[in-house]
Amino acid sequence: KYFIVKNDTLNYMCHLLTRSEKYISLAILRFIRICIGQKQESYSKSLVRNNSLLPIVQLFKANEHKDNLINSAIVEFFDFIQKEKIPYLFDYVVSTFEKELKSVSFVSTFKNYWNQNPEQQQSENENDDLRFFTKSKS
Repeated sequence: KYFIVKNDTLNYMCHLLTRSEKYISLAILRFIRICIGQKQESYSKSLVRNNSLLPIVQLFKANEHKDNLINSAIVEFFDFIQKEKIPYLFDYVVSTFEKELKSVSFVSTFKNYWNQNPEQQQSENENDDLRFFTKSKS
């Protein structure tokens, strides 16, 4: 973990996504997904600090209208971030890549990113209301 974060390994690997060899891109996506699957905040912060998800989004946009393994792996990658509730990366994707990903309509994964955000805010507001009522009764 220390080696990966200290030497910006994730950042360098993400920049290799521009290579034409598809198997390299798939291996890098798998490695990054495994790293963030550890739910160590240091990996997420490293990806955000270096804007390392940008090459992944660019690769997705380059293959947007193709039905291939790369697209499926990228969609699964973003779906994993959402389903595993990795808040640091989720907030980063929502705030940084809205323009690029909100227009994607052939999968529901990206629609869920922006649909889930207002729901979370509403549920947090409801929780705040509940806390207010429970405090006022005491």
